[in-house]
Amino acid sequence: MKTMSKSAKKFFAAAACMGMLLVCFAGCNQLNGGGATEQQNPNNPSNSQKSSKKQLLEFKLEKANNADVGLSKDVKGRVNEKNYSVTIEVPAGTDKTKLKASFKISDKAKLFIGTVEQKSGETVNDFSNITDGVKLTVKAEDGTTQEYTVKVYVEIRIRTFGFKQMDNTQLPGDVTAAYCGFLGGRGVIIIKLPVGTTEESLKTLKPSFGTSPDVELFVKDTKLENGMTPVDFSEIVDGTTTEKSWGATIVAKASDGGTLTYTAVVEVDLEQAPKTEVEKYFGSYKGVIPGLGEVMIVLAWDKITLYSSQMSMYYQNMEWEKMADGKYTCTAYTKNKPKVKGMFGKSNYTFIEETGGVIKVTGAIMGRPVTATKQTTDFVWTPECGYKKANPM
Repeated sequence: MKTMSKSAKKFFAAAACMGMLLVCFAGCNQLNGGGATEQQNPNNPSNSQKSSKKQLLEFKLEKANNADVGLSKDVKGRVNEKNYSVTIEVPAGTDKTKLKASFKISDKAKLFIGTVEQKSGETVNDFSNITDGVKLTVKAEDGTTQEYTVKVYVEIRIRTFGFKQMDNTQLPGDVTAAYCGFLGGRGVIIIKLPVGTTEESLKTLKPSFGTSPDVELFVKDTKLENGMTPVDFSEIVDGTTTEKSWGATIVAKASDGGTLTYTAVVEVDLEQAPKTEVEKYFGSYKGVIPGLGEVMIVLAWDKITLYSSQMSMYYQNMEWEKMADGKYTCTAYTKNKPKVKGMFGKSNYTFIEETGGVIKVTGAIMGRPVTATKQTTDFVWTPECGYKKANPM
């Protein structure tokens, strides 16, 4: 029998070792999941990267999809991501039990009501429950969910408000609200009554109003009949500022039970001061804001400017008036807002004439009382004076 040569033995030994190394490498590769080169198994979702986005981006009711239930116009809902709610208003006469909502949600997500997947503009639902609302569930691609509560109300609006002289003989003429709508998310009615209106007469004013269909107005438990029901407008109500104002709280109630509260603020107008009577008050007044230092108040017919080291600003929405005691007052208001002191009055100044021709002005700046004395020369701002350059308000 032939024997294997030494060189052949070395070759087979090397081959055997190489084979064992390959087996070991393959085994290690399987234990490590195949390394970076192995493709993910499409049948194993745990290895997939799925989206977790589940946001309701838009919710609306379109006339084209809901004309058969009386929806007369497109309406868009207000989506609140803080409390995951949606509120939407429909015109009176809309059948809320058979509405088709249109919506937009996060990419790859789905929308459900209960177990029923929703189709935008197609799926019919009953949205008549305004107590509990309807629960929408947005389901992300990865299976996580976010719930939203939708409430569909009949539209509530007070469109016009005022007092007709024929219903209110204590007034010299008809009065129309200067503003009726929403400010800062609140229902607000602003009314300026004629010069000379007494506080006593505020207690029995009979308002005339116009509302959206099927809406009734109440003050406390009393339903208002248009132009007939007396209302006490001498009560103190909260304005949009820290000040209190005369007025009444009016609740507008729709046919479905939904309500919206309006604050009606009334203010008696003052006699407008002619420019020739107040020109002597134009000029610069120097005073001190308690705790904040010196201030220079510069008054003109159409502008009030404040200069101080803490803050400087100017107002251009202003008016000059004559009070019942014969004194004059100058008031600045929030920019582009009605001239109603209890709602938008930002700065009010009253003048005092002392012996010797000294004129002083009293008022409040940043909620702090200020008395300032008229200067003999007008103030002109310069960087060297120590005050800040004025900014518009």
